[in-house]
Amino acid sequence: GLAVVRLDLSQAMGLEDWRLITRYILENLELRRDGTIYRGLPDVVDALSHAEGTDIKGLESAKLPHPGFRRAIVAQMRSQDLGDEAIAQVHRYLSGERVPAGTLSRLGVSGVKSPLSKRNAEQVLNTAIGSLFLLGVPGTMILFDENEKTFDTKYPNSRRVQLAANLVRRFIDACFTGTLTGTVAIFAVLPGFLQSCSMVYPALGQRLQLDGGNGSRPAWRWPVLPVESTGMSSPEDFLEALIERLTRIVELCSGKTTQVVEQMRHEGERILQENAGGGYRRPLIKALSAVALDHIEVKQ
Repeated sequence: GLAVVRLDLSQAMGLEDWRLITRYILENLELRRDGTIYRGLPDVVDALSHAEGTDIKGLESAKLPHPGFRRAIVAQMRSQDLGDEAIAQVHRYLSGERVPAGTLSRLGVSGVKSPLSKRNAEQVLNTAIGSLFLLGVPGTMILFDENEKTFDTKYPNSRRVQLAANLVRRFIDACFTGTLTGTVAIFAVLPGFLQSCSMVYPALGQRLQLDGGNGSRPAWRWPVLPVESTGMSSPEDFLEALIERLTRIVELCSGKTTQVVEQMRHEGERILQENAGGGYRRPLIKALSAVALDHIEVKQ
């Protein structure tokens, strides 16, 4: 029942550009309802507007960080009162595009201004997630997958690194103070990420209870599971343990497990052959998780 989105962190999409990250979330957020996947905030909101039992009264009176964005979501919920052009412009606005307030006002959508920008990106994201919660979505899960080194420790005082670290610090605070309502954030990161966070920005290190040393213990707010902690002696052992865990998840979700083990083992052996050395875990987990999800979806 959660709204979910996954981002690949790289030089093209770094943590220092919260506007770009927010727009990506607005365009790619997914929600599954009655076997249908709705993608993008406008389509998700539209699906909720047609769902039985959805109440927008709480959203209409809510005090959220970006009032204009909240009003746009309310307008999308009541799209039956708008013309086709107005609906299209509200859709663009909720997708993070720059739509002038005057254009919306002429189309009968008042109070919707200040489109997504670098200055208000955090407020837009917080408002979007908070609005979904008020509309009955139990929560939002955001997965940040680091494919390249986010923090360049050779230049810890650069403006880019400092800005990225400060945004992560505020993001953590927002999750734990309720500003980001019902939000689960997962960072799948490369080795050294936590230590780099502490070195480039002490305030972020305080949130993680890390001082950059090897003996530091991460905070409860940032539970860490290193890949090496699996304790598997070989790739084959890792594969078998992963199959066992995912099969159990399929069973718990009432999926059929008759063929899932055989499919996972066949797919896993193929991936092990293609990935020599220690780089097999990430593609293996992704591929086998997809197999497990297919079996769960078929059952549903």
